[in-house]
Amino acid sequence: MTPRPVTAAPGAPLPRGFFATGIVLLAACVIASLALVQQHLGGLEVPGCGPGSPCAKAAASVWGRVPWVDWPVSSVGLAYFLALLMAWLTSRQGVSNGFRQLVRLGAVFSVGFVVVMFAGGYLCPYCLGAHAANLAFLLMVEMAPRPAVPSLRPLATGAVVFLLATAVLAVAEVTQKQRVQEREERELVQSTERIIQRRPQDGNAASTQPHREGPGFTGRYRLGPDAAPIRLVIFSDYQCEDCGRIERDIFAFFAQRDDMSISVKHYPMSTDCNKYIGANLHPNACWAARAAEAAGILRGNDGFWQMHEWLFEHEGFFSNQQMRDFLIEQGYNFDQWKRVMGSEETLRLVQQDIDEGFDLGIQHTPMIFINGVELKGWRVQGGVQRAVEALAASKPIGAQSGP
Repeated sequence: MTPRPVTAAPGAPLPRGFFATGIVLLAACVIASLALVQQHLGGLEVPGCGPGSPCAKAAASVWGRVPWVDWPVSSVGLAYFLALLMAWLTSRQGVSNGFRQLVRLGAVFSVGFVVVMFAGGYLCPYCLGAHAANLAFLLMVEMAPRPAVPSLRPLATGAVVFLLATAVLAVAEVTQKQRVQEREERELVQSTERIIQRRPQDGNAASTQPHREGPGFTGRYRLGPDAAPIRLVIFSDYQCEDCGRIERDIFAFFAQRDDMSISVKHYPMSTDCNKYIGANLHPNACWAARAAEAAGILRGNDGFWQMHEWLFEHEGFFSNQQMRDFLIEQGYNFDQWKRVMGSEETLRLVQQDIDEGFDLGIQHTPMIFINGVELKGWRVQGGVQRAVEALAASKPIGAQSGP
């Protein structure tokens, strides 16, 4: 159904209510986009956009940043809506064809993002609000009359505003990245010193030293010498992108060391087995952890690490057929393995790690401990290796399976 055009004499101003409605819709787009940008830049805690929220999932998805330039989509949206708003404010005498085409193009992107959000299961309310207002604005533009005398002023004004807004947001983005890098570098240096000195962090001892005695702070399966001077314990999630990256970084230098051991513990960000999280961020992570434990039960240390590596290669995703093919290739009895994976024992082992991680104050994965002290700042390029080398230079004494 074609929208009914607004009645106005050629060259007459758009009706005041009609024009004001356009301002309100675009202002809603700007406010929603600004909230997301503020959340990203760390200047404002937006309600409903915390860790695990649909907003956070949308921002962390492949659709959350512009390819090649790694630019947040929310920043592009804010610059675009600011430009539209200023162009609309200079279109009181009617909407030119160029401006109309620009709004139509923006509406195409809005429809695409709404489809992606529904398909991906991350219905960010701020995103939906901005896109809904944008589509409503399209209907208004389609009804608006053309000016009696075409003018490039609205498009020129919008272009200038878009460039200025983009420049300001670019500076803010660079500043924010520098601030984060400086903080992480500081955290890396400080936590490395604590590891060498083996003392807990002031005011947060629970997250910087193991919470139990006995056999020592380690995982059920370990690589490296039993009495290693440098002992890494990593709480991990097979569907966690950072976990996969940090594993690759660590194993790149682990092979060259004979003074270091590695063990892992599970902390799947999935409500299927983790009662401490509110959103099912990684739907297959619990089954992936149980798959690794099943391999360990059936084939011990070698079986666990073989499955561990395969799961990270597949980013924690696997179909029944993929797993069957892999296990048969490795000589497993698939039906036996499947019974073990679905048993209460694998669930108990995974939940045992989850409870331990929660007691240690885990807020994200990976969470890395070296000789029982949490390593912070691990996101710094080569950060784990730097900490390991600094500890090695202090000539630590080997210990059996724990700190």
